[in-house]
Amino acid sequence: MELLWAAELGLVPQGGHNERVVALEHLSGEHFGASWFQWAEWEGAARPPLPPGFVAFKADLLGRIEPAYARLLAPESVGPETALEIHWSGAGSIPPLRDPPVVAAREATWLEESEPVVGVFLAGEARAYPLRILDWHEVANDVVSGVPVCVVSCPLCGSASAWRAGAGGDRSTFAATGLLLRSTSLLADEASSQLVSPISLAPPGHGSDALDPVPVVVTAWRDWRGSHPETTVLSLATGFERPYVPGQPYAEYFASDGLRFPVAGRDARLAPKARVFGLRDGAVSVALPVERLTREGVVNDRVGALAVTILATRGTIRAVHGDPEGGGKYEAGAELRAYEAGPRRFAPGPRPDRVLDETRAEWAVTEEALVGPGGERAPRVPGVLAYWFAWSAFFPETEVR
Repeated sequence: MELLWAAELGLVPQGGHNERVVALEHLSGEHFGASWFQWAEWEGAARPPLPPGFVAFKADLLGRIEPAYARLLAPESVGPETALEIHWSGAGSIPPLRDPPVVAAREATWLEESEPVVGVFLAGEARAYPLRILDWHEVANDVVSGVPVCVVSCPLCGSASAWRAGAGGDRSTFAATGLLLRSTSLLADEASSQLVSPISLAPPGHGSDALDPVPVVVTAWRDWRGSHPETTVLSLATGFERPYVPGQPYAEYFASDGLRFPVAGRDARLAPKARVFGLRDGAVSVALPVERLTREGVVNDRVGALAVTILATRGTIRAVHGDPEGGGKYEAGAELRAYEAGPRRFAPGPRPDRVLDETRAEWAVTEEALVGPGGERAPRVPGVLAYWFAWSAFFPETEVR
């Protein structure tokens, strides 16, 4: 199967194509013809025994595309079953942003009111990362309020996440590799060449966080600017020549139900590209459908031992690709935040940035915590907005609420 794929890319001679298909059908008992996509999904789900040296073999194939791939797939870093599901996106390494220039909100006149941004707030400083820019780079290595951070948007899996990228005075920088695991972008620490997933925040095959997450929110520009008038925002002067238009180059993908790359063993409890808000507490993971969250506005729930309140009080983010009058429309999820509620239960307040506790006391919604009338605080809990296929692929035991 790997040779079938490699021949399509011209990495190995194309001769023997029919023989490979016949061999696959004979060995597997399945009949997918020359459809590499179907073979890859079957193989990832069936988990046939892998021969010794498989990782080195896969690293050699990928290394013919880009030498760095052979290093990223070193056998000591990637296990055989993970290597089986790693595919090339066709894009090669994607240039990340490094300390990108920013401007004040009033200077970002090119931003549409409804277009989606990733909002980050650290130690009193707010910054917005427009998806029209992140869609081309996937990664922004930045410093917010003196804290090195890595802000990531994975267009294929519909996710946004961030983590602290400095420890002990050292700073790590990351880049999208152009490699995919379960149709989700794989990033690499540029110093160590360690692969990480923006969904699990860990190296492939690891179940626990290896990174220190920072809460983010995907929201419309007008709402982020309204809540944070002092915010800065990425400038279009990134140093790269890209058509930074909302939705480009993924507008058709965002608006469709289909996937571009194989995902083995898809979980049918929800549609593959249904948007969910994923939360974890230790080994327990929970997926909350965004459609339900936006209908309820405020949801009180439990993730493992953690009592949480999830807010989705501004509804769905609807963006327009291209011309605001006649462009294609697509959804970018919703403005979602989770907080550690403790014994309290919250309900919608008089406006989106207020909630009411069980005594009807009004609490303010901030990026760091819900703040009560007496200064009480319910701290923020990091979550991940993503397509269902991606969340369930990395956390197959997840509960759906």
